[in-house]
Amino acid sequence: MRNHILKTAVVVVFAFAAVAVTQIAAAANGCKGGHGKCRTTVSGKATTTAASSALRYRFTYGNGTAAITTGSYGWNLADVGGKSAADALPAGMKGLVWVGDYDNSTCNWQMSDATLTTKVKSMVGDPHVFGYFFSDEPYAEKCPSAPAQHAARNALIKSIDPTATTVIVLNANGSAHRATFPLWKTPTHADFIAIDPYPCVLGKACDWSLVTKSVQAADAAGFRYWFVVQSFANYEYRFPTAAELQTLLGMMGQSRAEGLMTFAWKYAGFCLCDHPDLLAVWNTYNHS
Repeated sequence: MRNHILKTAVVVVFAFAAVAVTQIAAAANGCKGGHGKCRTTVSGKATTTAASSALRYRFTYGNGTAAITTGSYGWNLADVGGKSAADALPAGMKGLVWVGDYDNSTCNWQMSDATLTTKVKSMVGDPHVFGYFFSDEPYAEKCPSAPAQHAARNALIKSIDPTATTVIVLNANGSAHRATFPLWKTPTHADFIAIDPYPCVLGKACDWSLVTKSVQAADAAGFRYWFVVQSFANYEYRFPTAAELQTLLGMMGQSRAEGLMTFAWKYAGFCLCDHPDLLAVWNTYNHS
């Protein structure tokens, strides 16, 4: 549905007020609820209120050189391309390192095992590195080998850096995509699998049933998951209004999501930074 944003090295020399590093020190254990207790599955109705407390892991796609700014709004994981960018992040923020994608047109990896090995080895033990983001919307319906390939790649990363967290994203926009959710497992394919229902389409009211169906499918599959929150626009999708974003965060808060990924700080010529109404909602949520 979309290509991953081009990763740009971040050079930052100034630190913002620290968000507790303990929030992002390790993957949560035990209960699947992101707020310290298990949450029930979203019902068919949307809520108009955002979750009462922020999820532990809060990532932004495409933050580029804006890590100081995104950190000030309460995101604590940054989109980085390697060690130097992670090491330059402000205090209280860690890097989720993009290490190449899975190509659905060839059913293979964009980055070789040898290159990946070298890259991960360079970051073992780095306190600024949270983990590795290694696949964005693989299509098992098109590439039947994808789950096995992801299991092998996850195992490779873990053999080099066993304490780092691994993350992939599954497309939740369409029943054909959601039908493949049972093929994916945590921690076999990644420590966390993010789901990305985008309910707000150009010229239409937001389809909250898409969120409900996506959460139900993830719960039924039984994997530990993060939630990708729509905060972007392109030729097909629109930015949610502030009220719609609150609704989306509220629905996420009633799910078993343990972290979130905000799509996106910058994407397709648009910037979340140009939407102060949405940033106000995010600021309140991230600091709650």
